[in-house]
Amino acid sequence: MSAHSHSGETKREEALLSVSEALCALGISRRTLYKWLKEGRIRSVKVGRRRMIPLAEIERLQKEGAVAPARLSSRPALFARLEEMGKILEALREAEKGREEKLSALVEEVKALKEEMAQRVKEERRGRRFLYLLLGLLFVAVVALIVLLLWRV
Repeated sequence: MSAHSHSGETKREEALLSVSEALCALGISRRTLYKWLKEGRIRSVKVGRRRMIPLAEIERLQKEGAVAPARLSSRPALFARLEEMGKILEALREAEKGREEKLSALVEEVKALKEEMAQRVKEERRGRRFLYLLLGLLFVAVVALIVLLLWRV
């Protein structure tokens, strides 16, 4: 069996990558990978129904200059990007938490203002009622005075 065969037995401890992982590591298209597999330029292993690419093959292609060396570090770069995205997401959650707290404070303030306005309206109504009562008493007193004045005449 040659080093470039499409399938075959590998050592148990040999690291295998899925096709998607190999594409990321190699920085090539799916079409190119399958073309290289067909040409025997890269070795693969069938695990069940899945085709796996030995990490050693990717390292070999890197050494041969067939792929850019930087592509092999794409996994750590992807994890770093995922970690960065996680931090951004956490920051957004914290910002949202702060917004929720501010919104709750505003809701409480609006409730307090509403209660204060209701209290003032009650007080104004009481004040008007008292004023109307005084005006009514004054009217009755004026009418009584007129009646007394007219009665004496």
